[in-house]
Amino acid sequence: MALIKAHWAVPCLMVSGLVCGVAFAIGHHFFYASLDSRIVQSNAEQEWNIRIGTGMAFLVKTCLTAAAGFAYTQLLWTTLRSRHATLAGVDAMFGVTTSAWEFLNSELWRRGFGLVLLAGILWALPIIAVFTPAALTVQPSQQLNESVLVQHLPTINTTSPYPFAQWGNEGGAGYVAPSVAVARLVSSVASQGSVLAIEAPHPNSSYSLSFYGPSLSCGPLGGNATFHAAYDETFKEAYGSNWGMSNQAVTYFSFVPQTARDNKTGETIINWENRTLSGLRAIFDPSEDLTGNLATLDNTAKVSDTQARCRFFVAFPTYGSFANRTIECGLYNSSYHVDLRFENGKQAIKIRNSTRLNPVSVATTAGQGDHVLPQVAYVSIMDALGGTLMGKIIATRYGSLQPIRTQMLSTVLTQARDMQNLQRGFGNTGILGAKSGSGTNLTMAETLEQLVSNITLSLFSNSELLRSVGNSTMGNVKIWTSLNEYSYNPRNLYIAYGSGIFVTLAVVIVGLACIGASSNAYKSSFSTILRTTRNEELDLLVPPGETSGAEPLSKDLAETNLSFRHHAPPPGGGANSSSSTKGPAAFVVVKGEGPAYEQLGQMQDDSTLQATDTASSRDATSHSG
Repeated sequence: MALIKAHWAVPCLMVSGLVCGVAFAIGHHFFYASLDSRIVQSNAEQEWNIRIGTGMAFLVKTCLTAAAGFAYTQLLWTTLRSRHATLAGVDAMFGVTTSAWEFLNSELWRRGFGLVLLAGILWALPIIAVFTPAALTVQPSQQLNESVLVQHLPTINTTSPYPFAQWGNEGGAGYVAPSVAVARLVSSVASQGSVLAIEAPHPNSSYSLSFYGPSLSCGPLGGNATFHAAYDETFKEAYGSNWGMSNQAVTYFSFVPQTARDNKTGETIINWENRTLSGLRAIFDPSEDLTGNLATLDNTAKVSDTQARCRFFVAFPTYGSFANRTIECGLYNSSYHVDLRFENGKQAIKIRNSTRLNPVSVATTAGQGDHVLPQVAYVSIMDALGGTLMGKIIATRYGSLQPIRTQMLSTVLTQARDMQNLQRGFGNTGILGAKSGSGTNLTMAETLEQLVSNITLSLFSNSELLRSVGNSTMGNVKIWTSLNEYSYNPRNLYIAYGSGIFVTLAVVIVGLACIGASSNAYKSSFSTILRTTRNEELDLLVPPGETSGAEPLSKDLAETNLSFRHHAPPPGGGANSSSSTKGPAAFVVVKGEGPAYEQLGQMQDDSTLQATDTASSRDATSHSG
């Protein structure tokens, strides 16, 4: 009921400040929630959204601070009404909300600890305007902006044999050996088992390529039953008495057809079966130096044989540890349709289509004018691969593998399913180890075909094997540029605003309780100070030199004790003194305390004496009249 008697303005302003602060906080939340996961369209948009969020945080802080400020004023006057304090202490109570130095006043802590708490809250409330804008951040979006550009695409340089081959000039025989670039490329792909890194036109992009390149076709040993029987007999004859023995076994070998001659006539045997048997004998001939003289490329084809192809043969175990199965692989020209995609520089290549078109043989690279340039690159790759595979591996009785000439053990071919039988005749661990898990389910034939496909695709990784940018083909490149999106973390906003609103609500309740207890509401305005200091004692207390209000405050005034209360009416009373039991509410000097009281007492005595003399003159004049 007392609260209702108080003037409505101050309580309404106090409650309205709290309600407006809550409303702006809710609006801030919904504003940030509306931006969550939205793409940032421009820097200007981002700047304005940040400005709006900061402005709303400022409004919340302003409203809550205003409500808490009104509540502090109510507690301030309640404190002054309930206890006296020195003038310096009263200054600290009034100034602590605007000057942090007033917290150093000890009397403020002794006589107004509640004011210290509320003042601390007023100083801390603006912090929410610092934390809440940070609830909205900008982060990379998973959504990418797609655009299409026409750019130069990498193109294999088949306009000259030199990037791929060591070429015999001045009447030489044409193709001699693979170039260093090709040899290194084939060795790298064979050891890594994957396509080498291709330069991306953009970190996030994709494009398609259609081109012609080499491919490998591997399958069972060709020919009829007669040839197969001859092949087995030749192997037994060449391998000697160790065939089938467990103390030593040839567990892998690879060779290319060799030129065969008839021992009686000395004529060259041109059928591929005899050339294959000749190559088989060469791999086991003790007189052959396999470290350097073993052929790595099938060069037995004639120019007239349009269906001839570069071949090599690979034998490996399908059980035990003996090379008991042989496959043959041939070189082909194929058309490739490939999709390349790059995500943050990481490449993903998919062969959409690969079609074998025609076989390729060394005959197409013979001579200065007879060669077909694209197929020179094919033959050089086949030669470099043969240099890696040709030779044999012997499994000893001690469980070790001894490679002779071949580098197959350092290639990805060891992961083929068939090759896991290399060592099992002498130990049950396999060449990859019992627990390595590095093997695949691909057969040797599939692994070889995949290897050559990877080599072909890796040609685009070496600029030495590509045309210059100006001479390369043009094509569409899809580019994905990263986008930024807003990310709203409501937790930061909930904590900041929740704590701010909670403490402000508590402060407002304190303020309303003070209004209810005193039935009065106050502001910290000049008119309030003016009305509460209309007291003759204060006029007598302040000497003329202190009336300017300039700093510093004299020590005598600072230590004068004041109390805000109703004081006795002046002597003689006024017109209404008979109906009033107490004087007006104002600041009064607490008698008997403070060094300035003696001076004030003398001044009060002089003022009383003067008032008495004036009253006596007035009475005398009245009687004479």
